[in-house]
Amino acid sequence: PVIVPWETSYAAVTAETLQSKLFADVLASYNTYYGSSTANRSANVARAASLLNGAVIAPGGIFSFNDRVGKRTTYNGFYTAPEYVNGETVQGIGGGTCQVSTTLYCAVLYAGLDIVSRTNHMFTVSYAPLGQDATVADDGVDFQFSNNTNYPIKISAYTDGSSIYVDIIGTAWDPAREVKLDHSVSYSSGGTYVYSKRYIYENGECITDEELPSSYYKAHESSSQ
Repeated sequence: PVIVPWETSYAAVTAETLQSKLFADVLASYNTYYGSSTANRSANVARAASLLNGAVIAPGGIFSFNDRVGKRTTYNGFYTAPEYVNGETVQGIGGGTCQVSTTLYCAVLYAGLDIVSRTNHMFTVSYAPLGQDATVADDGVDFQFSNNTNYPIKISAYTDGSSIYVDIIGTAWDPAREVKLDHSVSYSSGGTYVYSKRYIYENGECITDEELPSSYYKAHESSSQ
C-alpha cells in the first residue's frame, strides 16, 4: 500500500464570482447630437453605430475602430454625405462616421481606458468639445484604445434618430474611480491649439495625471462632418 499525502485548496476566485462581475457595470457613457444632419449622414451614423455595437475587448486587448466597422463603402451599408478631404468639404461615402468614433473616444476617456491612437479633425467640429474628437478614414487614420482593466469590456452603441449613445460596459474599478478632463485652449490667426490632460481619482485622491493627445485645428468655421 502507498499513502499519498494531499490537501484541498479552494480557488480564491470562482467561476461563479467571475460570472457575477462580467459586464455588470457601465464604466462610462457619452452621447452626441446629429439631429440636424442630412438623411444620408444620419443613416451613416446609425450604420456605424450598429457595426460598433456589441464589440468585446479582452483584458489587455487593443480595439481598432476601422477593423470593427470596416471600410465605408456602399457594399458595407454606407451612403454619400459631406466629409472632410484634404481640407475641403466634399461628398464622400460614409460621411458622418467620425461622429461615431468621436462619441466612442469621449466614452473611452471617461472610462479611464488607455488611448493607443487618436487623431483630431483638421477643422473643429460642432458635436464635441475641443480636444475630444477623433477622426477616422479608410486610408489608415484610426482610433484605437486598449482595455487596461482586469475584465472584458463591451461596447454598446445605438441611435434614436437624433443622437448617438455609447456605453462602455465592464466591471467597475475597486475602489471606484472618477475621471476629470482638462483642456487648455489657445488661439492664433492660423488656428486653435488644444492641450488635454486626464485626471483619475480614487477616494478623492488623484492617482493618475496624464497627457492626452494634443489637437490642432486650422482656422475654419465649425462643421458637422
